[in-house]
Amino acid sequence: MIPTVEEIEVALSVHFDIKKCICMPQLIMFFGHEIDFLAVRQTGYAIEVEIKRSLSDTKAEARKKHNHESNKVVEFYYCFPKDILEQCTPFVPDRAGILSIVHNGYRWKVSVVKSPKRHKEAVKLTTKEVGKILRYSNYRIWGLKKKIVKLKKKTLCTSIKNK
Repeated sequence: MIPTVEEIEVALSVHFDIKKCICMPQLIMFFGHEIDFLAVRQTGYAIEVEIKRSLSDTKAEARKKHNHESNKVVEFYYCFPKDILEQCTPFVPDRAGILSIVHNGYRWKVSVVKSPKRHKEAVKLTTKEVGKILRYSNYRIWGLKKKIVKLKKKTLCTSIKNK
């Protein structure tokens, strides 16, 4: 079974522990490329996770020029559903760690398959950068709340029509 991107993001937020890290899906600012999932530790160091749900997507990623290199990222991982892990592993750069996600019957769970090589020249995010990430996450929260309200209204209208 292949999880949705949202299911993977939620599982990653649990794995990196949102009580100890700032976790943010789909971030572009500061890094020069889109980041599928970012975790910022209390120390100020950033971890990037590239989410892949298919072999073809993994192969396409290997052809990108930016190669996920940034002096603002101390650790870089690929995250694959367990069902495609073996096929995708050959396309992972040596410096990258590998995470696997599997459904344990109750929820999606992430585990470390391979630890990444630490980027020794990585710098901590500044207080200003962390503030911008938090502000951006705030926009996301309220955008998602608006979507929830719309969906609830739509569901309510549909159920009233069907009565």
